[in-house]
Amino acid sequence: MKSDLKVAGFEIADAPALDRIAVYTEDHGLGRGRITITCYDSAWTAYFGAMPGGKTILDFVESTCTDYFVSKFNSATLKNRKVDQKYLARIVEAIKAELRGHEAEEAVAPPQRVEGAQPESA
Repeated sequence: MKSDLKVAGFEIADAPALDRIAVYTEDHGLGRGRITITCYDSAWTAYFGAMPGGKTILDFVESTCTDYFVSKFNSATLKNRKVDQKYLARIVEAIKAELRGHEAEEAVAPPQRVEGAQPESA
């Protein structure tokens, strides 16, 4: 069975007033994907099965409102506390800033391959 799964990851080490952020993405074909974010001792994950315009998960993150992601990641661990929501919003904004920075450079290095990920098919 052929899989369309593409797995990638990157880290952000220099986000102001945040610990190192790790971002792992899974593209399950255009318009479907999962993102997992870790920062300090917390982790959030969400699956998006119908992203508009056939976007990749990173395109979707970059072009979608931060509040939407905070609500998608919202779970019992956040306890709906405003301080937790603001913390996660800062993390999502740092990821978006990183993505915009790479876009502005016009020569984005491909994301590092995650061990155990399936190779891309040509």
